[in-house]
Amino acid sequence: MLKRLFSTTFAVLSMAIGTTTLPAFGQTGLLGDPELGVGPTPDVHGQFETSLFNYDAQLFAPLTLDDIRTKPQGNTGWYFTYDRTYMSVSRPEATSIVNANAVATGNDFTWGNRFDIGHMSEAGTGWTLNWLNSEGSFFSQGQDELIANPFMTRTTLANVEISRLFRQELSSGALMEPYFGFRWQGFNDETIEDSIVPFFTTADGNRFKQRTSNSNFGAHIGSRFSKTMGRWSWRADAALAAGYNTQRYFASDMIFGPDQVAVFEATFNDNSFVPTLDLGVDAAYHLTRDIALRAGVQALHMWDGVVRADTRPTGLNPFSAFGLGEQVTGIRNQSLTTVGFTFGLEWRR
Repeated sequence: MLKRLFSTTFAVLSMAIGTTTLPAFGQTGLLGDPELGVGPTPDVHGQFETSLFNYDAQLFAPLTLDDIRTKPQGNTGWYFTYDRTYMSVSRPEATSIVNANAVATGNDFTWGNRFDIGHMSEAGTGWTLNWLNSEGSFFSQGQDELIANPFMTRTTLANVEISRLFRQELSSGALMEPYFGFRWQGFNDETIEDSIVPFFTTADGNRFKQRTSNSNFGAHIGSRFSKTMGRWSWRADAALAAGYNTQRYFASDMIFGPDQVAVFEATFNDNSFVPTLDLGVDAAYHLTRDIALRAGVQALHMWDGVVRADTRPTGLNPFSAFGLGEQVTGIRNQSLTTVGFTFGLEWRR
């Protein structure tokens, strides 16, 4: 009887131990199972995700391709991207038909940086903050051997935007993220030309400078589209903005000689309404679960309403003390186009 009882007890314990599965490291169960409906839930990559505070910080965790192919829902929580930009900026246009051929037209490339940080909740809503800055200089005059006085122009472009995101899953497995928010754009021109001009009875020097400033603030609306296939993610972004632009212009001639120094200044302020179209396409290759390399193309166009510098040399520039003195209005109503390449990296985007 005792032997039969012992055999039965041993069999029951063996069955219980054989059906018990210990939790893997990092999974629920090491500190006790949570109550039903409480605690983290697995995301598309099989990791637990609710916020930044319970992120496992495994930057180089391998990518689970099977889960991505099954249902690419996109990451939740915080994300960050950085891009190095190489943008082509259009030059100022001719402000009148008088000596229009003296204006060097075309475009010039400038280097810059772009940052994007945001947070997406499990409910499919989030916030994003984007910042772009690009600057560079070029010779508006002086690259031709017939030009005696080089005319240097420096341009600076800045773009800051904050947006509210709404994530929608499409039947194809792709993601659509409509958004709206506010945007500030700043664009500046600075020029300098040193020349020898006739002053009094001797040849004296003149340093002619210009500085323009655009501060454009308004609202924007747009949408992002993304699709993941294996290690690759393909994205497109389009937005339309409308802003109130504050224009400022300043010019000065500093004429110096053996006897004295004279300064002549010209300035004006104005306002305008400027629509903006912002387009972008990029691709990302996932090295690990959280880190990816990215590259793309971005285009930004601001319609008429931007003040630009007049890039004609001193003797022809109406804003110089030695210019023609003509009345110019087209300088306050120009457009701006930037097109270029972006490349960088992203974390949990």
